[in-house]
Amino acid sequence: MSTATILVADDEPGIVSLLKDYLTDEGYHVLTAATGVEALHQISHGNPDLALLDLDMPKMSGYEVCVTSQMSSPSKFFPIIIMSGRGDQIEERVRGLNVGAYDFIRKPFSLDEILAKVRSFLRMKELYTTVDAQKMELDRWAKELDKRVSVQVEQMGHLVRFFSPQVANLILNSKDSQALMSHRREVTAVFSDLRGFTALAETVAPGVVMEVLKEYYRAVGTTAARSLATIGRLSGDGILVYFNDPLPIPNHRQTAIRFAVAARKQLKVLQGEWAAKGFELDFGFGIASGEVTAGVIGFDQYTDYTVIGTPINLAARLCAVASGGQILVPEQYLEGLRGITPAFAGPLRLHGIKSLVRTYNIVAFTDL
Repeated sequence: MSTATILVADDEPGIVSLLKDYLTDEGYHVLTAATGVEALHQISHGNPDLALLDLDMPKMSGYEVCVTSQMSSPSKFFPIIIMSGRGDQIEERVRGLNVGAYDFIRKPFSLDEILAKVRSFLRMKELYTTVDAQKMELDRWAKELDKRVSVQVEQMGHLVRFFSPQVANLILNSKDSQALMSHRREVTAVFSDLRGFTALAETVAPGVVMEVLKEYYRAVGTTAARSLATIGRLSGDGILVYFNDPLPIPNHRQTAIRFAVAARKQLKVLQGEWAAKGFELDFGFGIASGEVTAGVIGFDQYTDYTVIGTPINLAARLCAVASGGQILVPEQYLEGLRGITPAFAGPLRLHGIKSLVRTYNIVAFTDL
């Protein structure tokens, strides 16, 4: 049994009574109207699903009801079937369709025809309602997706401050919500800094100082991003990058050497450009590997992602004593590595480390 509501609007009481009884017996709820004004009122307040509308009614014709009902009906799809004794006149049918009617039934009508058209248009309405609901759901999903994308873009903006884009994307798409929680991990740390930068900063304009830093950061930073390194720290002319956290990197010690050699090549080009401007600048690298504590540190107004441990300090100390262009590593770092040409740099005493450290400079690297 249907629960649809049908409006029957006709100024002939006999037709109204006949259709009401017939459609009620078929399981429909029936509203009635004797004038065009009453029909509009029922459309606005009774919320019918379909209307059987007489063309010639007092106060307002069926045509006028069709036009006005487009604004009055709460439903986006409201089928109106016009009933008229003039249904055989083509111009009348065209006019009715143009003002919003969906079909014509010629009087005198067949009750079977009435029922068939009512059922047909109600099926169309049901399909329309389903599609409309699906569209609303798709719109909701689209808005939710836009919101999620906006949040991810904002998160990406924060993450790329200390991760390469590849690493930041990995974290955002990771199902592991603990990706940034404190943890222990073996990493390889690489420090680099400029020689002669302090003296330069005291003698040239601030804008020049910042431009030199920008060129230096770009050379090291873009090489780090290609190597899937994490940017750990930018401190004046010092840069810390590290490998194997949070993105796991097989053979991260080998990858770190590859990065440092490539960065050295980039910096040698810059060194020549700086020399042409009268800037006496050089650079050095320190590399060390081992287990560290990694995670987010900070307070309410500021947070950062960092690594803490002996390898970080050792890499920094090696960088501090490296001569121009050197890439210094402790002796044990070389174990198991391939394609490396090292040169013994001597046992060095490093600040904060009690025993002497046997150290090697990476002269060349062949990427096997």
